[in-house]
Amino acid sequence: MKTNRVRNAPVIYVALGDSTGIGLGARNGGGYVDLILARLQQKHPGSRLVNLSTAWATTADVLSKEMKRFPAEQATFVTISIGVNDLVQGVGDEQFARNYEEIISSLEKTDAQIIITNLPDISLAPAVSEFRRLDVARVVALFNQRIEEIAERHKLPLVNLYQISSALIQSHPDFFSNDGLHPSDIGYQFWAEEMWPIVEKTVND
Repeated sequence: MKTNRVRNAPVIYVALGDSTGIGLGARNGGGYVDLILARLQQKHPGSRLVNLSTAWATTADVLSKEMKRFPAEQATFVTISIGVNDLVQGVGDEQFARNYEEIISSLEKTDAQIIITNLPDISLAPAVSEFRRLDVARVVALFNQRIEEIAERHKLPLVNLYQISSALIQSHPDFFSNDGLHPSDIGYQFWAEEMWPIVEKTVND
């Protein structure tokens, strides 16, 4: 059972995920996690971050490593952004879904509110070669279908990064960092802007 929060009270934000959670690719402003924290600290003075995100993490890594360090007794809310490395490593969508479901089931045993994101349309990333785009797009769609099913089943707020990115990436190459895969500062700012309304609503519920 989730408890009601006092509006504007400090929160403890826990981030689970991969290298985007630590802002890989950003030069100045940090990743989406740091940007969300900055907004939280303005609205909820005294808020702090426990960032468990790690580079190259998959859903299996979240289960075996990040969840072992999850501060279950303190966490107010948690964001989960994971899946691109599962795709890169060839994890099937069924295994991906099983791992993701186990992550959510473990988190639901805590008092933390949960926000999840689906995968952006990385098939459009400059680092993805032309001959792989269709296959990457197919797997992204499969993974996102699984994420959306889990979000619906558990009644969790979902930030639809796929829909947003599909509409804008082709006209915004500046969303990508020099590696052609991770977001740039502008990309992370956009990501955080899209997440913020859901974060704000969730922490005040």
